Amino acid sequence: MTPALPMLGAVLDALTAWQGNVGMPSYWVGMCQVSCDDAGVTAQRPPGWLGPDVVRLAWAVPSPAEAYEVLQTRGLIPMDYAGRFVCGACGGTGTSRSLAIDLGALTRGMLVGRADPCTDCTVGFADRPATMADLVAWASMGFAASDDGAPGILGHEEAAMQANGAVVCWCPGGRDGFDAVSVAIERNRPMVDYLARLGYRGLSVLSIPPLTPA
Repeated sequence: MTPALPMLGAVLDALTAWQGNVGMPSYWVGMCQVSCDDAGVTAQRPPGWLGPDVVRLAWAVPSPAEAYEVLQTRGLIPMDYAGRFVCGACGGTGTSRSLAIDLGALTRGMLVGRADPCTDCTVGFADRPATMADLVAWASMGFAASDDGAPGILGHEEAAMQANGAVVCWCPGGRDGFDAVSVAIERNRPMVDYLARLGYRGLSVLSIPPLTPA
């Protein structure tokens, strides 16, 4: 089953082209294994379900940027929310080269020159998730605490800020993504300086939960 993401059904209702005999995702998504990619959503339905075993829904919006705005319009993301996310183009390095390229060159004994700043972000931060799958998983956490006590996005951010006195940044990829971003931050002096100017002691990285468990 898909991990507990209380707003997953509402998010998929807003972002997918579900019209037809499939029905609104919020009616059946809790009983299915769900995964997302750039083209749409795949739901593996449980045995004995009437209809197809696998449902494929295309996105009703063409990009994460437009999808973010749709979720704001639907009230699923507050209009005044300003989040920070690891840039999908540079992986948090803040430069035009990815961290993997730099580290790969160093392991081969090559000199790594200074790269140009990334044009897609501010010192490694973007203002929304980079992919549809990351946006869906993140927004599906919900902003308020759920009935089962899960804190929601704002609760996670508040706890992290109180514990560390740090600005919060969301990253995809579970533990692997967290580790990669941690290395990128250590190498990203402009990000450290930028946070210091804002009055923060550092960066607290929170992981966007994967839709499909490992």
